[in-house]
Amino acid sequence: MTAVDIPSGLDADNGRILGGCAPADLTATYGLVKPGHVMHGGADLIGKLHCVDIGIPPEAVSRAGLHGETLGRRTMHLLKKRKTAAHKGNFGHLLVLAGSEGKTGAAILSGLAALRAGTGLVTLAVPHELNPIFEAGLVEAMTIPLPNSATCLSIDDYDLIRDRLQGKDALVIGPGLGTAAETRELVLRLYRELDLPMVVDADGLNILAMDPDRIARPPGPRILTPHPGEMARLTGLTSGEVQADRLRAARRFTADTGTDVDNGVTLILKGAGTIICDPDGSWAVNTTGNPGMAAGGMGDVLSGLVGGLLAQGYAPAAAARLGVYLHGLAADRLAPERRQGYLASEVAAVIPDIITMFFKQEPQQRSYQ
Repeated sequence: MTAVDIPSGLDADNGRILGGCAPADLTATYGLVKPGHVMHGGADLIGKLHCVDIGIPPEAVSRAGLHGETLGRRTMHLLKKRKTAAHKGNFGHLLVLAGSEGKTGAAILSGLAALRAGTGLVTLAVPHELNPIFEAGLVEAMTIPLPNSATCLSIDDYDLIRDRLQGKDALVIGPGLGTAAETRELVLRLYRELDLPMVVDADGLNILAMDPDRIARPPGPRILTPHPGEMARLTGLTSGEVQADRLRAARRFTADTGTDVDNGVTLILKGAGTIICDPDGSWAVNTTGNPGMAAGGMGDVLSGLVGGLLAQGYAPAAAARLGVYLHGLAADRLAPERRQGYLASEVAAVIPDIITMFFKQEPQQRSYQ
């Protein structure tokens, strides 16, 4: 069956099924891809999607004041080409605050993804008793064994962390962190006091959800990366309410946390059709990724990828869009041979190949760093 614009019964704005839906083998839409084509369960119902040019002038689209976009091939043009004489000091230094007893892999995956994204230097600040695991698990990264943090991060190492943040360009906080009382105090203080660009993921989000009044209007750029369950805890909604209208939930959250682009919250709401929402109200829906990504560690890779791009000097909106798109595209590279069962570390390993392929195919790009 062929659908015109969108299959009957599928909400074009959010991908929800309105009572019932007639699935299509082919959907021919016009002008622009609609959010419902790629969000929620829409992708399973539209079949092959073709966007048909019916002569709508670009000026008319611009005057419509649309705030949203779908991430596609053009997203890769956010990548900056490197100068021949570049060195590691040109591509940022990321600090990763992550890991606790039983969850060391999360920090290693986050640091690995940052390095695979081309970040010049990555340092892991970790509980001192677990430091040998990190040194052996990611030999390309540096580590800071925190003396007052035995098996989880502690507020008692706050001054040392602040001191070691000198010269760092961005911070990832949260993967595998745990939610111990001493860790909660550290996370909340860093979130409220640092003006450094920061990605908050996993247990970092769970800690923020315990004190949601501290989320809004941070002193520096923040990118939060919740899955629907974490989003529910951050907002006081249920997971079902978040999933019922993902875009509405995401836009409301960013509106409530401040509209300052330089010191606001950018949200990455993960899931099928990951949504990125910026402080100024603009948003994007991702079109890459597949069900094989439903596995542990994928979010840790995303946090490191986005954090690494922040450290390299990408603006939060660009880092979020490029990171999400690359993350899904790397997984799509693996899916034809392994529809499921591939690992988060394997997704990270493919990222340089995706970037190399883009520059080989589009050598005309001349945005340098």
